[in-house]
Amino acid sequence: MSNRKSGSLSWAPESILVAALNKVPDVILILNQDRTIVFCNQAALSLFEEEHVSQLRGKRLGEVLKCINSVKSEMGCGSSLECQECGSVHAFLGAQEGKDSVKECQLRVIGKETEMALSFRVWASQLPVEGNVFTVLTIKDIENEKHRELLERTFFHDVLNDLGVLQMAAHLLQESQVSPNPNEALLNQSMARLIEHVHSQRDFLHAEEGHYVVVREQIEVRSFLSDLKCYLEQATFAKGKKIDVQIAAEDTGLLSDEHLLHRCLLNLMKNALESSKAGPVTVSFMKQNKEAVFSVHNPEVMPSDVQRNIFYRFYSTKGKGRGIGTYSVKLFIERYLKGLVSFESCKGKGTTFYISLPSV
Repeated sequence: MSNRKSGSLSWAPESILVAALNKVPDVILILNQDRTIVFCNQAALSLFEEEHVSQLRGKRLGEVLKCINSVKSEMGCGSSLECQECGSVHAFLGAQEGKDSVKECQLRVIGKETEMALSFRVWASQLPVEGNVFTVLTIKDIENEKHRELLERTFFHDVLNDLGVLQMAAHLLQESQVSPNPNEALLNQSMARLIEHVHSQRDFLHAEEGHYVVVREQIEVRSFLSDLKCYLEQATFAKGKKIDVQIAAEDTGLLSDEHLLHRCLLNLMKNALESSKAGPVTVSFMKQNKEAVFSVHNPEVMPSDVQRNIFYRFYSTKGKGRGIGTYSVKLFIERYLKGLVSFESCKGKGTTFYISLPSV
């Protein structure tokens, strides 16, 4: 084992630090206790359209960005009534109290031709140096993120409203017929599936962003799995394939989020049905050691490379643009339902996925 020699630095540590900070793509500011800039990196100079940090020293964030509220008071940025709601000010004050703080900051600024709206996420941390207390402020532009969130919320709201109206119309049409019409029943089923797909995508996005709210309720597992089986048997990928439901527990009650559990088992059973050449696909339930265990089995064996990547986001054997099914199952079960997802796949046994949940 070779010994490393400490040697002497050809650069001063301060020069290395400044060079490193200038390579960081996000805006970094160091503020004094008056909230004015004493240092910034190259990303900040680019954002503020300045050439040297000396042009920014002594100014506050709102002043260099030309925030419309920074000129409403003689005291400058942070002193007007509107500034009481500013995320960057709150982040700074939190850091001054010794707490790392993250806030969102919405600004209206004076642009070259017209007023503009800016959205930032601001991280603030205290930086004590030789008896002085500074604040490191990291700023990230989240304009695209906020725009996407707005579009998603609007899309899901409008589409689900329209689908609800169409589903109601389909029900009314079916009820108005004297004799049953199989085409109308098919329309109702298709509408239900379409609404399910939209809900699925919305829930997944909310879960990844940490916004999903778990609603626990009492589930009767026997009827729950029976309904799931009936739902899947209508799908084209299940045509000609058998679905078995096996219950190995006397107590089939479970307190959990029925919506999430339905989504996760639906994903696993759909994958099993699509993978299975002949079947059957078996979904089972049992209770052991204060755990409720669901399993989904099919007789096929996953290739080793698929097994290594099965829970990675965007990994799919079904082509480009797929690959959130098993990833979302692990996300929902382990982060939100406090359970565990696992699998085994080997020759002679096939493939079995397990969902273990607290049963008490």
